[in-house]
Amino acid sequence: MKLQLIKRLVLGTIILIMIVFPDVQPISAQGAGANEPLLTLTLCIVGETEACPPNGYKDYGRPSNCPTLTPEDVNIWLQDKPAHQLVDIPPQEIKLGVRLLEALATYSNDNPASKPPSQRESMVLMFKFKNLQDSAVSIHRVTDKRYTDIPDWNWNGRLDNEMRLIYHERADAFSPGYKIKWIITVGGKSWRLSTGG
Repeated sequence: MKLQLIKRLVLGTIILIMIVFPDVQPISAQGAGANEPLLTLTLCIVGETEACPPNGYKDYGRPSNCPTLTPEDVNIWLQDKPAHQLVDIPPQEIKLGVRLLEALATYSNDNPASKPPSQRESMVLMFKFKNLQDSAVSIHRVTDKRYTDIPDWNWNGRLDNEMRLIYHERADAFSPGYKIKWIITVGGKSWRLSTGG
């Protein structure tokens, strides 16, 4: 009972921070070529067992048997969960906004790794690409062992005429203190998502 109350308070604080201080950062695509792939990235924090039902993720470095999320799933969450969006980003380094990083740091300070999946959060990222439809996709999580014992991770797939890709993992991996980077490569172009330093 007490743990559920603490979880609700922490999640309520995160949601309040994200609603009161929206962190939507449209980024200009000036200078990008007409056929340059552009990315719109939507980020949303949801319960881990919502993103990966019924039991959440196995671990940071092991594949989980999560059902495939669809854009419809994400759109439903976006109706009642705080979200952040970065618009029309050419291939480059992407830094998450200060308010989102502060909310993630607050969440991570509550030691979510020690809790069961039903009491943890997931970060869901929906990538939408312009000028790319059918292409190989890879996501590489790069960690620095000075800051975290979360392992490096690779995922490979295809867009298959979707223009969209949905990726998710435990929200505490996005803690700015871990200084993790994700390299998203599509059609020979790369974006680097950074959570810290």
